[in-house]
Amino acid sequence: MLLGFENDERDYQVAGRMLQLLGCTRVVLLSNNPSKFAALSRVGIKLYGNVPLQAPVTPSNLRYLTTLAKRGGHRLEFV
Repeated sequence: MLLGFENDERDYQVAGRMLQLLGCTRVVLLSNNPSKFAALSRVGIKLYGNVPLQAPVTPSNLRYLTTLAKRGGHRLEFV
């Protein structure tokens, strides 16, 4: 918000349409971001499942990953 942007301003309508054109009616989402799950559902893609991804936690990315979990609701095991 400090830069004047919302937390996640991405629009998944194009992604949803691309999946529809490819004949994909349902997908398994590989993401820790619950808003992606909701956004794809809103554009008509049925979500068969969600697999959270875990990257190595290092001193360099710990603060960033913690912020993602606390502010963005990302599902991260270490938080």
